[in-house]
Amino acid sequence: MPTNTITKIEGQLDFGKIIGLPLSAAVEGAKNSALAYIDFIKKGLDKNGNPIMIEFIRKELNGAGKTVFKKLSMPLLAVVEHPSFTIDEFSDTFTLEISDTFKEDVTTNASGEADAQVGWGILSDKVDVKFSAALTQTRNTDTRAKHEIVIKGSQKGAPEGMMKVIDWLTNSSAFAGTSTAAPPSPPSK
Repeated sequence: MPTNTITKIEGQLDFGKIIGLPLSAAVEGAKNSALAYIDFIKKGLDKNGNPIMIEFIRKELNGAGKTVFKKLSMPLLAVVEHPSFTIDEFSDTFTLEISDTFKEDVTTNASGEADAQVGWGILSDKVDVKFSAALTQTRNTDTRAKHEIVIKGSQKGAPEGMMKVIDWLTNSSAFAGTSTAAPPSPPSK
């Protein structure tokens, strides 16, 4: 007699973990990405919270034919790639295939013989009795599971709020383009 194997197997599965753990891992990854971005921004600031500035210097000839040096100072955060990673798509597919086959073949295959003779001489009759019986029982259960997780992400660059901060920094007095006749002194470290 077959048991309900499918119900037993499904009852042992923790679907909350099967579905929940990959989703929790994706959320944890997004959180770690956000924390890494905060660290990135902090590295672009000095110990007083001011943006670390970088300077670009070039020399050129002015309209009078004299060599002048032009200096451009801007925040480091405005010129580097921002590591802002975003999960664009999350897909979790779990497939469980259970095949339960119960096959019972009953074959009588016990054997025995008997013979008897009734009467005597020409009026006798002989009886032969043969019998056999066998019993065969087979059970097959095939269980397959497939768990596919797809996470697609992309590099988004600086978020809009950070772009506003960069605009504010580059439009402030900290962003300076100056022209001098002598080379500017090297920035202090």
